[in-house]
Amino acid sequence: MRRIQDIWTPATAVNSMLPPRSVRRTVIAMTLATGLTMFSVYAIWLNDGCDPWMPFISDTDVYPGTDLVFTMGFALSGILIIIGGWQVGNFRHNWMTASGIEQKWVAINRFGMYSAIIAGLGLLMIADTPWDEHIYLHMLYAFLIFVGGIIFIICLTLTTEPMAQIEPELEQLKKPRLVYSIIAVASASLMKLNYSRMVGTPPNFSHLNPYFSNVKQCTNLGYEAMAEAAIFEWIMVIFIGAGAFTMIKEIKILDNVSEEE
Repeated sequence: MRRIQDIWTPATAVNSMLPPRSVRRTVIAMTLATGLTMFSVYAIWLNDGCDPWMPFISDTDVYPGTDLVFTMGFALSGILIIIGGWQVGNFRHNWMTASGIEQKWVAINRFGMYSAIIAGLGLLMIADTPWDEHIYLHMLYAFLIFVGGIIFIICLTLTTEPMAQIEPELEQLKKPRLVYSIIAVASASLMKLNYSRMVGTPPNFSHLNPYFSNVKQCTNLGYEAMAEAAIFEWIMVIFIGAGAFTMIKEIKILDNVSEEE
């Protein structure tokens, strides 16, 4: 009797478990939902005459004019990221397993999948947890989102090389993923550095009370350290999203391989 790996190709193993087009649609949906929510809340913020430089993303859940869009948009985004993280992780797991990739890379991919799911759960929970009302819970959920998202794209980056040794077309994703990961990590570090100038180390969240009052008025946020931290938050989130978006190309490459076979 022949072994399964002698019968199945990597592509047929993947397609039998998770249709590539379905996974790709989910990745598109989760990145679009997140991006459109971010664009919408900032556009409303500006349209209402609020200080353009520079709100945290979470400030738009404190300001009454944008809180509903924030809650609905990021709740949907969180659900899609949970689904997409599971689909992407298992799609890659099946391909790796069928391809005979070393188990350490399979484990790294699975760790990335769990990190993406945790980030999605954090986003779903933070959608209705304004940081002026529930600061400790909000900071916990933000930590899950940021750390989970960064770990996910780092795991994507690390596993691209062994996958590219089997499917050379994946080589084109190595450099972008590395760049996006570096920018996301650097931005997270600079955000933390500037945020600590406001709250101190260890953090004293009572220092944020005057800032929250300004956010509700929104016309003058008034704290340069917070504005600098906020811009690095936006950059970090954008590049985490860019890293996730590269999955669309990866899935297309692997899907084309399956069609050729």
